[in-house]
Amino acid sequence: MFDKKKWYEEHKEHNKEYFKKYNKERHQKLKNNPEAKRKRKETRKEADIKYRHNPKHKREKRKWDKKYWQKNRRDSEYKRKKKEYNKKRREKYKDKLDEQCKRYRDNNKDKRRETRKNYAKKHPEVIRKHCRKRRAMKNNIIETFSDKEWLQALKNTFGVCPRCNKYVGISKLSLDHTHPISKAVQGQIYTIDDVQPLCNSCNSKKNNKIENNMEVK
Repeated sequence: MFDKKKWYEEHKEHNKEYFKKYNKERHQKLKNNPEAKRKRKETRKEADIKYRHNPKHKREKRKWDKKYWQKNRRDSEYKRKKKEYNKKRREKYKDKLDEQCKRYRDNNKDKRRETRKNYAKKHPEVIRKHCRKRRAMKNNIIETFSDKEWLQALKNTFGVCPRCNKYVGISKLSLDHTHPISKAVQGQIYTIDDVQPLCNSCNSKKNNKIENNMEVK
């Protein structure tokens, strides 16, 4: 019985040389014949569209893309190339992409609302950071501390509010600026030492007051 795989392994070098020569000759023919080049381009485009619209190939490509992304997502070179590609693609197909996004938003309002709701439940700190960032932009202040520093500050409390000394749990503590944002000068910098975790009740009571002694009896 003819073993196709074995035959390819045995004639690997021969096949390599043959296809190299064949592709070179074919490329030269196409170069000298613009009409044949145009037809080949159209044929390949049609075949590509047909391939991409096949549900089986769509699933395979999605699976491959996900695998490739997981392998290279932390690679700086991959990130740079991906960013450049997305920028060029956005510039080239701006109107088309805007229309697609608008159509998707209109047809999936409930789905998007549910997704946002679930994400907010799973990642409350991310949502809070986004709100603080928006508020900081409005008030023209700069927060220089990282998520890691803030999470460590939360862990250091063990879930106890430093203002009222009551245990409320880490998830119930919110970020408070010791020097209120409403009284900050334009461009004021806040480090991790300029913020503190407080329970929602204490944060509301403190309002925009500046308190030197945080312990309230």
